[in-house]
Amino acid sequence: MQRGRTRTFVSGLDEALGGGIPNNKVVLIKGTTGTMKSSLAYYILYKNADIGRRSLYVTFDQDRESLEQQMSSLGLEGKDLSDKLQIFDLSKGKEKIEEIIEKLRKMGENEKGKGRNERSNETVISILQRRVESIKDKVGFDLIVIDSLDALQMVLNPESPRAAMFRFFEWMKNLGLTCFLVSETPLGTDSGRPEPHYEDFLADGIIELRMETVGNVDVQRRIRCIKMRGTKHSTDYYSFFCGKRNFEIAKAITQ
Repeated sequence: MQRGRTRTFVSGLDEALGGGIPNNKVVLIKGTTGTMKSSLAYYILYKNADIGRRSLYVTFDQDRESLEQQMSSLGLEGKDLSDKLQIFDLSKGKEKIEEIIEKLRKMGENEKGKGRNERSNETVISILQRRVESIKDKVGFDLIVIDSLDALQMVLNPESPRAAMFRFFEWMKNLGLTCFLVSETPLGTDSGRPEPHYEDFLADGIIELRMETVGNVDVQRRIRCIKMRGTKHSTDYYSFFCGKRNFEIAKAITQ
């Protein structure tokens, strides 16, 4: 295993990534519903916590209890490593954040200027950023997952979404962490391949998960690395298997 990389501990995947994920990169884990995006992100943090690395899992979609139950069913008992892997539950805070956004927007309207509205949205983003930075200073983690990017975008609902997303990615890159962003991709596109979004170009790496129909009735989970800056990697699709406490990939078999 090469130095300066984060292992995924998915059997076969680190080799396909040229030794693992280069440290201090922002990586999208994207795919359609049911492809186990969150499970993969949590698995990477869990396995790294098992060798002593500290990490933070920020969840907007599921509450902490639901997330822990889901991961426990995969044999990933978070209580075993709670001092190394912390969960920051923001699922119940959506309504409160939305209230703050509405108040700030009204303040912007009173100021009669678009610039004020943009600064209000930046204030909401900064609230979340300060919380993460505060936890980082106290705990000293070097891996982070944000689940999901889509939920974060809906909660923030900025006036200038592209500009806000650019600033958010710049902030993540300046954290000096290896960052994973879970992102949902829509169904219904040709061959299941969604059109690229703005965040695809901002990310240093993209790991895609998808469901592939094999034969008439079988469906397999597939995984591939679309891009990963700083490493020579395979772009092939692999079959993705999730067992108890162990994830692995194998060369995809088509019929």
